[in-house]
Amino acid sequence: MDEGQVLKRTMAEMTKKAFFTVKGAYPVGCLAWLQGNDPGRIGELKATTEAAQRAYLAGDPVALKKALALYRDEHLKTYVGYLDAITGGEG
Repeated sequence: MDEGQVLKRTMAEMTKKAFFTVKGAYPVGCLAWLQGNDPGRIGELKATTEAAQRAYLAGDPVALKKALALYRDEHLKTYVGYLDAITGGEG
């Protein structure tokens, strides 16, 4: 495997890890709650996904690492906010 293939594989693994972290933490009902309570947040989360996609397609592992961290952190922060809202801060 050449250096370019190793880089692609590493970037794909980074992306999968972030995706499965976010997907695994998704609380049922969060999207519907966002649509009714904070629809602008959906666009913000989508922007983090798009930034990660751009970095991946550009083959820039440094930018991808930063974009994936933002993607993960913003989604998880949203999930915590949703759980707090539906449990009265006891989530």
